[in-house]
Amino acid sequence: MIILSQFYTVAYNGENLYNYKMIVEEKVIIENFRKELIEICNNLDIEREKLRDGTLYMGRLQDNHDFVMKYKEDIGYFVLNGERGLFSMQNGLPTLNKEEAKIILLELEFERGGFRHELRLREKFEKDWSQKYTIEYDSRKAAFEYSIKMLELVFNCFPDSIITKYTNYMNRWFESEQWHYDKNKMTFEKREDRGCPPSPVLPIRR
Repeated sequence: MIILSQFYTVAYNGENLYNYKMIVEEKVIIENFRKELIEICNNLDIEREKLRDGTLYMGRLQDNHDFVMKYKEDIGYFVLNGERGLFSMQNGLPTLNKEEAKIILLELEFERGGFRHELRLREKFEKDWSQKYTIEYDSRKAAFEYSIKMLELVFNCFPDSIITKYTNYMNRWFESEQWHYDKNKMTFEKREDRGCPPSPVLPIRR
């Protein structure tokens, strides 16, 4: 049986960061950071789930019952993700490096936007795919390409670690590497000299 005290708890260096109360200066830092991220997403028109009235589902990067963004002077920026009261630290956080935190959080938004982008244009993507490939359509390709392109627009460089991560996702179901990322085309390209069976494609949600 789960004890109630285990809910709403993320222990870090012996402290429950979920219950950490930011001082005024820390609140200013995190709210300015949140505003900067939201403005970037809005300026790029990054798609997100919407309610029936057209408003964004749970807002964008706004604190809610499943998402908490905070700043603590000695550890920096951090985000807690939860479900039904059970929370965990966002991968890669906390960090004192603002640019590092910015890449981590924008990638999350861009990837979500990428899957919304793919869903909206799926008919076109499937048609283009059928003219080029014989294997089963993989919705992740367009979503990952979208995320990388948005990151390149913001940071004016290729995020190599993220490209590696997405490339590994694309090759997850194969015994040998079938996909590589072409930086010139800014797309994932299949290595045609390597045969492969159809893959059981499912979008990866972290």
